Amino acid sequence: MLPTVPTDSPQIVIRGRGEDGKALPAMTYRSLVHALWRSPKGGYAYALANGGEEAAVVTLPVKRDLPQVKVAALILHRGDGTAETLKPEASIRLPSASAALVELRVR
Repeated sequence: MLPTVPTDSPQIVIRGRGEDGKALPAMTYRSLVHALWRSPKGGYAYALANGGEEAAVVTLPVKRDLPQVKVAALILHRGDGTAETLKPEASIRLPSASAALVELRVR
């Protein structure tokens, strides 16, 4: 797993209660979490998950995460088994409570 910068996805607020029933401080997170992976063979992919109640539209920070890598295309693999080829700077729409894998096609 490689370090990444935050995405521009919407934020969600999580509120909770302690064992005594008292409200805990609210916590704010990005609705879309992501991780960047590098395979032993040199390929790259982002794993994405949308934990929000609404669809999230995000542009992956490829140029900031991997400035030394020239990406020719993104291959979006959705959880339903479909795949779509996108431009490197394309925005990705991820429905609520869903996950996807984005393979980076490197030049």
